[in-house]
Amino acid sequence: MFNRFRTLALALVVALALSAGLGNAAAKADGPTTTTDTLHLGHFADTDTCSFPITTTVDRARTTTTFDNGDVKRHVDLTVVQTANGHTAVETDAWNVFIDHADPAAWTLTGRFGQLFLDGRLIYLQSGLIGGDPFTGVLTDPHPGPAGTYPDSCTILAP
Repeated sequence: MFNRFRTLALALVVALALSAGLGNAAAKADGPTTTTDTLHLGHFADTDTCSFPITTTVDRARTTTTFDNGDVKRHVDLTVVQTANGHTAVETDAWNVFIDHADPAAWTLTGRFGQLFLDGRLIYLQSGLIGGDPFTGVLTDPHPGPAGTYPDSCTILAP
């Protein structure tokens, strides 16, 4: 489930970025501009992922700053809360996306891409620097290292 939401979240970020238009990267003569938008999904019951229903809420806030030279910085805060069988899993992610006006297809992402708490206890953490292409969805890690296995929602929220 969380893997599906991670994919959904990345797709959502890319889709919203593209829907905002890469035209935002055009040079501005009047200084940086900043906009913030939010997205709230939920509470909704996911009855397809596991053999039991999971109540899910997704909250995302994105602040976009476009600088004089056309470079763009986006800060994203994403929180996904899932509850089932007396358990609560909370993923809180925060990252920055840097988009160079000279190459808007080469994004640099830094931050916390996966921080997952189960019943208040940290069980997964992933952070760092990755590159991304918003047109292909390909992510690259310039310093790959050992990665843990992202916890399966059905397993961690089981009765």
